[in-house]
Order: sequence, then C-alpha cells, then structure tokens
Amino acid sequence: STSGQTNGTCVPVQQCRDVFDTLRSPLLSVDSANKIRQNVCELRGVRRSVCCAQDQVERIAIHRNAILLPLDCGVSKQWEPKSIAAKANIYEFPWIALIRSSKATEDHDLYCTGSLINNRYVLTTARCLKAKERKEL
Repeated sequence: STSGQTNGTCVPVQQCRDVFDTLRSPLLSVDSANKIRQNVCELRGVRRSVCCAQDQVERIAIHRNAILLPLDCGVSKQWEPKSIAAKANIYEFPWIALIRSSKATEDHDLYCTGSLINNRYVLTTARCLKAKERKEL
C-alpha cells in the first residue's frame, strides 16, 4: 500500500504520475521527499520504482534516459510558413537555439541552429561541430 494507505502497484517511477511530477519540480520539499521514500518498492530489473496509487499509474514504455527529458514541449503557435530567406522575430520560435563561436564578432560567425529539448540540452546536427571549432561553441 502507498504512504496514503491506499492500494497501489509497484511501478517504475516514471509511470507514477504524481511521484514523477513531484520529482521533476524545481524544489522538492523535505515532506515530499519523505513521502516518496515511504513509497519506494523493489521491482525486478528496474532501478527506481515506487508503490503508486492505481489512478496515478500510466502504462507506457519508458526509455532509461526518459527522466532527462521534460513532459511538455514548445509552445505551439499558428504561423504562416516563411521562405528560407525570411528572418524570424526574436522569441517567435522559443525552442530554437542559435549556436555560434564564443569568439564571434559578426553575424557571419553564426554556425548553425539547434532545438532545445530541455533546459540542459540542445539537439543539432553533426556538421555543426567541427573538431577545431568544438571548444569555442
């Protein structure tokens, strides 16, 4: 049973909606951490599992690195497709990152773009990182 004394199921932490959301919050209170610790259970082959209330269980296939990614995505906006030559306004596409050299002085020193996949990672193409430039990005 869960710390709230309800019937529960031992599942990977990513499949327990309320626990996973709590763990992903920027500030984890001592009380919340203690409640999660009380719900820890052992599930064979799973590193982190908790006893989860039935109404909070999400049956989904989870990759082992899923905890690194956010559950929400970029803000969706209605927009008219632009030509390749058109310039986007700043903040028009908040999930796009512009990558340039730390030594760049001109606009032509811009290298490439990437997509923000969370607050720590930018996904870009391999051509963006040439060996001699890598240390300067």
